[in-house]
Amino acid sequence: MKHLILFLLFSSVSANELRTNVITRNKNFKAKEKEVTLSGLLDNEYFESRDFKIVLGKNDRPISTKEKNKKILLKAATVFYHLHKAKKYFIEELNSPYVKEEKQITVRIEISNVFNELGHFSNDNLDPQFNNAVSVPAGKGYLPANIKPWGKEIWFRPMKKIKLKDLTNKPGLGSFKKIFQNFRRKTHTMNLGRFLTETFNRKVYEGLDTSGSIQQFIRTAGSSILLELMIVNANWIEWLFLRKTYWLDTALVPEIIYHEYAHQALSDSLELHHSTAVNEGMADYFAAKIAKSPLFAKKIKKHNTFDGKDAKNTKKYRLEFETNGLANTDFVLGLLWSVDKVIGKDAPKIIYELRKDINSNSNIRENLISSLIMSCRNLCSDFQITKYKLLRLFHLKGI
Repeated sequence: MKHLILFLLFSSVSANELRTNVITRNKNFKAKEKEVTLSGLLDNEYFESRDFKIVLGKNDRPISTKEKNKKILLKAATVFYHLHKAKKYFIEELNSPYVKEEKQITVRIEISNVFNELGHFSNDNLDPQFNNAVSVPAGKGYLPANIKPWGKEIWFRPMKKIKLKDLTNKPGLGSFKKIFQNFRRKTHTMNLGRFLTETFNRKVYEGLDTSGSIQQFIRTAGSSILLELMIVNANWIEWLFLRKTYWLDTALVPEIIYHEYAHQALSDSLELHHSTAVNEGMADYFAAKIAKSPLFAKKIKKHNTFDGKDAKNTKKYRLEFETNGLANTDFVLGLLWSVDKVIGKDAPKIIYELRKDINSNSNIRENLISSLIMSCRNLCSDFQITKYKLLRLFHLKGI
C-alpha cells in the first residue's frame, strides 16, 4: 500500500512536467532555442502554475501546451520558464517575504491593447501597442459596465516590423535629414560665437596679428562644409549604415522577461505602470543579476534590433536622465552595477533593501544616492571604507 501511494504521488508530479523548447542563453550569452523541463504545472495541458497563468491577448483561459501555432507555443513556454526563474531568484537569493506571498499573476502575450486603469483594456482600435512589454497594477473593475476586478498582470506586446522612415517621421522626431539640419543650425550658431570670441580675444591680447583668426576660420569653415556634405548625402548615409526596419519581440528576450517580473517584485514600494529612471533602473539591475550578465537585450538580433543596454556603460550623470522621456536609458543600470562591484556579494540584498526608502517619484541624484548610503550604513560590514568607495564612484559618475 505504501509503495502504491508513493507511485501515485510520483506519477502526479511527473504528469505535471513538460518537455518543450524555449529561448534561453548559453554560456557565451548567445540566444538559442533549447529544450527544457517545465515543472509546477497545475495541469500539463496548460501553461499555468500556482504562480503564473500564461494567456493569449485578452483571454482568461491559459494557453494549451499543445498549441498548434508554434510561435505562440514558443512564447508561452519562454515566458513561463523565465518568470519562474526570476521569482526563484527573489525568494532564494533575496528572501523576499513579499514575493513569497504573491498571488498568481496573469501574463498576457500578443496583447496590443492600451491598459486602462478603469476598464482594464482600452478599445481595440485605440492606439494599438507593439514591440514593448508592461507590468500593470491590479484594478477594482467597474461592475455597471460588467468589467470584473483583475490582479497584477504582465503584458508582452506583439512584434511588428516598423520601417525606419515611419519611425523617424513621427511628430516631434523629424526625418534623419531634418535631425542633421537641426544640428547644423545649432552648430553654426555655436561655431560663429566661438570664432568671434576667439578672434576678439586674440586682437585684444595679441595685437593685430590675425593668423590665429584665419586658422580658426578655416577650422570652422571645414567643419561646416563637412556637415553640409552630410546633409546633402543624408539619404545615402541612412541607406548605407542604418537598419531599414526595427522590431522587438519582448516575450522572447529573457532579460526583458526578468525586467518585467522585477517590477512586480519591487511593487511593494515602486508603483507598477509608472516609468521613471529609478523604477526602470532598479528593474534593469535585478534583471541583469538574474541573467548573470551586464548585457541586456543584446546578441539576440532575431528577436531584437534595438540597441539594448550595457551595465558596463561609461555614461556620466546628466540632468536629462531624471526625465521620464529618458527613463529607459542604461545610466541607472550602470550606476547600480558599479555599486554592486564596490560592495561585493551582499550588494543585491543592500540594493533590494533600499527600495523601502524610495518611491516611484524618487530621483537619482538625491533620493537614490542617499538611500544607497543609508542602506549600506545598515547592512555593509565595513561601512566607513565602503562609503568612501561609493562617494568616489558617485564623483566619477558625475553625481
